[in-house]
Amino acid sequence: MTEATTKNKVKKSKVARLIQMGRDKAYVTSDDILHLYPEPEEHIDSLDRAFAALFSAGIPFIDDQEDG
Repeated sequence: MTEATTKNKVKKSKVARLIQMGRDKAYVTSDDILHLYPEPEEHIDSLDRAFAALFSAGIPFIDDQEDG
């Protein structure tokens, strides 16, 4: 397996985990995202894909202040 393939699987698993979190709670928060992407400025492309996947799955993103 190439390094690029390994990186793609890691990206997909993070997105899949984020979508699963969103399905479990019916939304995701910035804390959920930071848990999977602790240094978001280094993962802009991955985060764009994650937000697109959340949108496609119908899972809303809410600010932590709105949460509970």
